[in-house]
Amino acid sequence: MGANHISSSKKSVSHKIHTKHYLDDYSGLNYLKNYPLNYFSKFIAIELENTIKEQLEAIDYINELLK
Repeated sequence: MGANHISSSKKSVSHKIHTKHYLDDYSGLNYLKNYPLNYFSKFIAIELENTIKEQLEAIDYINELLK
């Protein structure tokens, strides 16, 4: 069954991609579109330091991305 663990990502000035635990805006989750749906399990844990309200909104955004 398994589970996925995701956080936000952001390109740095040097164009390297770094993971972050604070979501500034939803574009930090768009990297998920680069993976086939079969890479994701039924359970996805998000590791974000945002407020609970912001995390719930991020979950809605993630669900839309992965439809």
